[in-house]
Amino acid sequence: MGKYSDERNVQILIAVLKANGIKKVVVSPGATNVSFVVSLMNDGGFEMYSAVDERGAAYIACGLASESQEPVVITCTGATASRNYFPGLSEAYHRKLPIIAVTASQDFTRCGNLSPQYIDRTEHPKDTLRMSVQVPVVRCDEDEYEATLKINKAVSEIKRRGGGPVLIDLPTAHNNKFETNDLSDVRVIKRYTYGDVLPPIQGKPKVAVIIGNHKQFSQRLTDAVDRFCAKYDGIVIVDHSSHYWGKYRVLPTICSTQEMYRTNLLNTDLLIHLGEEHGDYYSDWIGTKAKEVWRVSEDGEMRDPFKKLTSVFEMKEEFFFNIYAGENENIPSQHAFRDTVMKEINEIYDLIPELPFSNIWIAQHVIPKFPSDACLELGVSNTMRAWTFFDFKKETYVLANTGCRGIDGAVPTLLGMSLANPDKLHFAVMGDLTFFYSFNVLGNRHVGKNIRILLVNNGCGEEFHNYQHRAYKVLNGDHEKLNQFVAAGGHTGTKKNLVRHFAEDIGFEYLTASNKDEFNKNLDHFLAPDNDRSIIFEVFTDVVEESKALKTIRSLKLDSKGLLKGTIKTIMGK
Repeated sequence: MGKYSDERNVQILIAVLKANGIKKVVVSPGATNVSFVVSLMNDGGFEMYSAVDERGAAYIACGLASESQEPVVITCTGATASRNYFPGLSEAYHRKLPIIAVTASQDFTRCGNLSPQYIDRTEHPKDTLRMSVQVPVVRCDEDEYEATLKINKAVSEIKRRGGGPVLIDLPTAHNNKFETNDLSDVRVIKRYTYGDVLPPIQGKPKVAVIIGNHKQFSQRLTDAVDRFCAKYDGIVIVDHSSHYWGKYRVLPTICSTQEMYRTNLLNTDLLIHLGEEHGDYYSDWIGTKAKEVWRVSEDGEMRDPFKKLTSVFEMKEEFFFNIYAGENENIPSQHAFRDTVMKEINEIYDLIPELPFSNIWIAQHVIPKFPSDACLELGVSNTMRAWTFFDFKKETYVLANTGCRGIDGAVPTLLGMSLANPDKLHFAVMGDLTFFYSFNVLGNRHVGKNIRILLVNNGCGEEFHNYQHRAYKVLNGDHEKLNQFVAAGGHTGTKKNLVRHFAEDIGFEYLTASNKDEFNKNLDHFLAPDNDRSIIFEVFTDVVEESKALKTIRSLKLDSKGLLKGTIKTIMGK
């Protein structure tokens, strides 16, 4: 017999408790918590006490936690046993005592199905718990990810912002095997804040900062990040919503998206994660290649998009980088990592052929000319992807509604921004579905002359017609079928004079192009700052050409593995 139950959620919980130095446990008898309790007994490192009455057990834990100044675990079986914890948990809540209630449960699928001894614990009185989580029975990698994150969140919460009790609802699969001896493969996530001893960055690791959607950087924060990168020879990986414009900025999309080539340059030992959702759909790949991820955010939440999170720093970003870089240190300016990555990125840029007339081609030709004193809003999905292949040469304010990636608010968001700063030009690029979703807001009587909309109209949702999209593959690239009910073809986007009439009727200037020559003839006028009216520039493209452009720009570089993969696909298909 080994030490621990073969039930993976039990192993994760015990490993996280041990990593956080939690040893005191008050156990109430029962059947559904056998896997957990016997594993604690076999471990031998826990200080265990027995209490038959769960109400009394919770109060015993209050006394233990108060007197010892240590966290205490209480655990019971299913059914009404857990209900008896509430008086003691209420006491712990109001006194901010660090108690972890581990309530064993039948599988959650039994909820509401007249299953014996099943109690629904998804809701609880407000003044009993700081956090409550339901941990799954682990049957696959996604279950493991969910269980790991939830258990780490709950255990970390007992000390956060004064502390208090939490509940971990732990289902059992009634697995009677105890053949596991090692818990070292469990990922433990620690939270740090002001006053804590922060973990060291040891040796000479390969370090990078990655930034999702972020508010504009202050000069002080930019300087702190630059000092950090100078000290550790790091880089800062961005997309167009990141707003970092320091010395170590790297937009790696053209490199990280190559289908037949995978660079090893972006595989890091430590990745520092800032900001919120990423505008670049390909950032997840970079994050998953890191050995570990540290997240820095004032909210202190455990957000783990890359599934490599090990530490959360609940503090101001500037404070974090000043601590690790040293505000007054004389730091030699290291930038070898940045130079190596930029060299590879530029080599791939040099491979770009003449692209088809498409959103990607438009981005390639507009970005070098875009006025840096203007604001640019990008539509999500295909537009954000297309424009992230190319970087601006100087600081430019770019944003997108990446919080939820919804297409319904792009035009109203543009209007709101233009109203906030009427002396600044506000540009937007979006597809036809995004535009038609809310273009009526342009009839608002507050609209000024500082709006410029570049409408890329292909008569449908281009996203679904791109060669790599799931819908395209499911329907075998049949564009007619895609347009029927998936890509919304045949609606307003096919009416070639609709936008013209609308724009002119509300007092906008209207421009249009259906090919590269027509586009180039209108571009300078569209970008000019001295126009006396707002402008809609409608550009008509073709879905097949759009998809071809995307495939071309993602197939610029090959390595031997990629070439072999492509050959096998060609010969054997899926």
